[in-house]
Amino acid sequence: MQPQPQSPAPSPPSGNLLIFFLLAFLVLVGFQQIRTYLSPPIPKAEETPGEAKPNNEKSTYRLPVLTKPTVEPSLLVLGDESTTMRVVFDPRGAGVRRVTLNRFRAADEDGRPTSEPLDVVPASSNTD
Repeated sequence: MQPQPQSPAPSPPSGNLLIFFLLAFLVLVGFQQIRTYLSPPIPKAEETPGEAKPNNEKSTYRLPVLTKPTVEPSLLVLGDESTTMRVVFDPRGAGVRRVTLNRFRAADEDGRPTSEPLDVVPASSNTD
C-alpha cells in the first residue's frame, strides 16, 4: 500500500464569512423597512411659531407664605460629645442643621489640628 500525499491544511472559508455578514446586514435593513411599511410613524402636528393660544382665564398664582426660622429649643439633637457623631436636625423641611464628628479634630488655615471637633456640616451655613 502506498502512502498518500498529504494535502495542505484547509484554509478557512472566507467567502462564507462574507456571505454571512452580507445576509445579516440585509436582514437588519429589511426588518427596518418592513417595520416602517407595516406601521408608519405618526406625523407630527405642525405649529406655526407666530400662533399663540389665547388664554381667557386669568391665572391666580399665589406665592407660598414664608415661614419663620425654627427656634433653637425645637431642634432635634442625636448624640452628644461622648458619642462618635452629633447631628442636629431641623424639623422645618426635614433638614440637617449640623453634623459634628467628635473623634476627629478640625484644622486651622495652615492644616494643623485644633482642639475643636470636626464639623462636617457647619451650623453657620444652614441658618437663615
